[in-house]
Amino acid sequence: MEFFREAFPLHAILLATIAVFELFPLFLPRWSWGAEALYNLIIAASALVGRVRLHRMQDPVLSQRLGSWLCTASAVLSVILDVSSYVADSERACTPVRMQAVH
Repeated sequence: MEFFREAFPLHAILLATIAVFELFPLFLPRWSWGAEALYNLIIAASALVGRVRLHRMQDPVLSQRLGSWLCTASAVLSVILDVSSYVADSERACTPVRMQAVH
């Protein structure tokens, strides 16, 4: 139980680093994945803010329980976002298949 509290500084630094790295694609010229980068930034920032809020809670059991839900939700949202970007970009996925069928 103490590990949850002791891991906070490193976890906060890692989450902040992820949020900073998610900022870079938003400023690149002609970045075609701008919306996806923005969604990833929102997920990373929400995880960081949520972790800080959980660290400040008085009840460690409740904060760990909520933290596991927050971690699971952010991981699931990230995977859904990654998979949906491949499904939605049919031009990139279907063009090689069409080119093989032409021959």
